[in-house]
Amino acid sequence: MNINFKIEQAVFADLSKILNLYFSSYGNNYPVNIGMDQKAITNALKDPENYYVIVAKTMVIPEERALIIGCCIFAIDQKYKIGKVVGVAIHDDYRRLGVASSLIAQGKQIFLEKQQGEVLINTLYTTTRTVAISHQLSFMQNGFIPLGIFPNARKVDDYETFTLMGAFRKGVLEKRAKVERVPMALMPILKVVHDSIPGWRLPAGVDDVSGVVTSRKHFDEGEVGSSYKGMGSSKGSFSEEFEFIEAAHFVEKRFYAVFADDMDSTFYPFHRPNLLIYGKRSKIEIYAAYNKQDHYCVIIVASQVMITLKENFKKLILDMKRHGISYVEILVRMSRFERLAFYMDNEFIPSAIYPAMREIEGEMHDYVLLTRTMEPLDFRGINIHHAFRPFISQYTSQWIQRHINSFEVYYGRENEI
Repeated sequence: MNINFKIEQAVFADLSKILNLYFSSYGNNYPVNIGMDQKAITNALKDPENYYVIVAKTMVIPEERALIIGCCIFAIDQKYKIGKVVGVAIHDDYRRLGVASSLIAQGKQIFLEKQQGEVLINTLYTTTRTVAISHQLSFMQNGFIPLGIFPNARKVDDYETFTLMGAFRKGVLEKRAKVERVPMALMPILKVVHDSIPGWRLPAGVDDVSGVVTSRKHFDEGEVGSSYKGMGSSKGSFSEEFEFIEAAHFVEKRFYAVFADDMDSTFYPFHRPNLLIYGKRSKIEIYAAYNKQDHYCVIIVASQVMITLKENFKKLILDMKRHGISYVEILVRMSRFERLAFYMDNEFIPSAIYPAMREIEGEMHDYVLLTRTMEPLDFRGINIHHAFRPFISQYTSQWIQRHINSFEVYYGRENEI
């Protein structure tokens, strides 16, 4: 079937048609609320500085009879010069006609190729479901690079694995800051990304670490952050008690009060805290974005360096599971060696690498996304492009090493006991 359509920026009059499109495409199972929530998409249409909503319309006369056959929503963080494709929906009757690819191409061209004057963003990323391969192909056809996977990340009908892909403005990857050393466990995924991106530079050194330094004096001012001082200490050995505070408005207000002078430490684009986890003994405040519907949780920042929790970090993860959280995600700058080692020592597995994610003083810094799933791994039924297979292979290998090959087997005689 041949169809003539045009792509244009959505207007408020398109609201009801956009909502109907997302509902007809996904029912009540769309994992991102901006496509299904009337208030969220209304705010997006009214906020062109932070959102760009485009639609594909059939070309008919009169124009009022035109159908909206596709929609694509871009979120923009101008402070950190990063964008996210947060929702693509195509009418069932108009799929496989290149509508999704055309919508993505227009957004990418506007934000990464055609900008004149001040650069709004350096990089654009998206996450895609793996129930079908069509969305993965639409992005890869537009030059998006596979960066990783998120196993069991979202609960739609069941726990689903998502992919991560990114696109970059010309010259951005060439400005990546040098990383001196990384933990050995990071190398498998780094080698996967190295094979995907031409000219990718691997870190200079690798350390096989089994433990990390936990003293606060080990960290420089940039690692600790000025606002962390005097906010409690977790020195000594004790069992921490964690309280979970789910009060979105209070948590966000408290978050901005605590980090008013140190917002750079809260870098986690497009995530706003709605959960506060408070340590009664250490007085640590952990801010997270939690989706209760699909049990997905992102740890954004803490008022103290997480390493200071020592063994209490394991209790934190256990308490999060008891609270209903089944998936935890953490974003760490690749140059933060001790933090990476600490999280990986605590069963977090590197799921994705985002190169040149953040610009600091003219240099682009790489980030690592580490995840921990509380549910059994199950990749049956997923549909992925072959470029993501190495990411799954390295993840499952590390998961098996940590959860199956880590036990000890005794081969001695009974009378030796």
